[in-house]
Parts: sequence; structure tokens; C-alpha cells
Amino acid sequence: MNTHRISIAAGVLVFALVACTKNEEAVTETTATTVTSPAGEASPPPPANLTPGDREFAEKAARMGMAEVQLATNVSNRAASPDVRAFAQKMLEDHNRSNQELTALASQKGIDPPADLDPEHKALDEELAKLTGAALDKRYMEAMVKDHATASQEFEAASQQLADADLKAWAAKTVPVLHQHHQMADDIMKKLQ
Repeated sequence: MNTHRISIAAGVLVFALVACTKNEEAVTETTATTVTSPAGEASPPPPANLTPGDREFAEKAARMGMAEVQLATNVSNRAASPDVRAFAQKMLEDHNRSNQELTALASQKGIDPPADLDPEHKALDEELAKLTGAALDKRYMEAMVKDHATASQEFEAASQQLADADLKAWAAKTVPVLHQHHQMADDIMKKLQ
């Protein structure tokens, strides 16, 4: 009977060791794919198989959206014209929403968001910070007409040409909003002249 108990105990011990080894392998495999940053945040998922053109569009769109928010923030409370202040507020609302959508999508695709404005918009932001009154209104709206004309064209092309279905759908969904912004900017610019 003692031998029988020893055999059962040995069997349980072997089973437990095998189970622990399997669990340890699973934990090792899981932790091997998740890297944490010094701040303790998990690393982004591995990059999706995006074409270089898709990746370039996503990064450029993120910079454009970030620029619109920064410029609108700079102008929204300092513009002389109520139309310009209202336009800047709309840019904050629409581009913040769009930026959040793109950030979530980019994260799924393994794309890191840009850390700063492109040099052109950084210089424009600094220029706008020095202006006041009608000069501020006019310079901001000139930039908005130009930026939204460019963005409309780029997003239209992307909505037809991107390989990634999610980015393509997001670009297509954003085109009408960009056209609306361009039209609004153009109408306000005409009033300022």
C-alpha cells in the first residue's frame, strides 16, 4: 500500500512539474513578445505590412492634423474676427477628433505618431504668435486655404490609391470634412480682403 501511495505521489509530482514547465514556457513566450519602455508602457504591436506609401501617408496626415490643432490653438482666442475665431474653434474640434481616429488606427498598424510639427508649420506657428489683429487673421486664413487645398488633394488621392483598406477608408471619410474646411477658409478669406 505504501508503494502504491509513493507511485501516486510520484505521478502527481511528475504531472505538476510538467504543468509548471509548460506554464513557464507560455509565460516566457508571452513576455518575450511584450517589451516595456523605461516608463513601464508596453511597446506598440509589431508593424503591419504597410506599403511605404501607406506609411508615408499616415505619418504625413498625422503631422498635418497636429499642425491644424496647434495653429488653431494659437489663434482661437487671439483672432480679431469672430469668423476667424469660430473657424479656429471648428478646426480644434474636427482635427482633434480626426487625430484621435488616426492615432488609434496608426497604433494598430504599428506607426508611431510624430513628436513635433514639420519645419514649415513650426515656423508658421512662431510667425502667428508674433502677429495680432487683422494681420493675424489674414495670415492664419491664408495658411488655412493653402493647407486645406493641399490636404484635400492628398486625401482624395489616398482614398483611391492606398493599399491598406483601413487607412483608405479613413482617408475617404475625411475628404468631405477637408473640402468643407477649405470652402469655409476660402469664404472667410474673401471677407477679410
